[in-house]
Amino acid sequence: MCDPNEKVPLIHGRIVDGTVEPEPPPKLPPPKPWDAAKRLRALRALDPVPGYVYLLRCDVSGVVKIGVTLSAKQRVKGLIGSAPTPRTVLGLATIRPRGLAFRIERNLHSLFADRRVHGEWFRLTAADLDFLGAHLGFAVPKSVADLPR
Repeated sequence: MCDPNEKVPLIHGRIVDGTVEPEPPPKLPPPKPWDAAKRLRALRALDPVPGYVYLLRCDVSGVVKIGVTLSAKQRVKGLIGSAPTPRTVLGLATIRPRGLAFRIERNLHSLFADRRVHGEWFRLTAADLDFLGAHLGFAVPKSVADLPR
């Protein structure tokens, strides 16, 4: 049987005058300030291959595809060449690291979810396109030949 007067050693505290006094938590060093630019440079160094977020407009209906690819030239050529209606590249953003390009595309789909027509196609306004151009730095290629890779 257990003796109620037996003193049992405590791992995280001590007994003082018959009461348990908890030990203070260990002191941790203060967190280092988070430097987003430094982290992004480190990520780019690990994965120097860019991804591309593109905007492609169907000239007949006016809907815009928000897409992502690792090979801009091949992807846009395929989308334009296979289309029964004319399409125009509205913009292309080069994003490093490439994994960030996929996250940006996903976030843009969420941002414009209320304007979704079907899949990755959206009915965007001129203000929406200006917003995207200002925040993501979309470059407008003169032709498909001007697209990277």
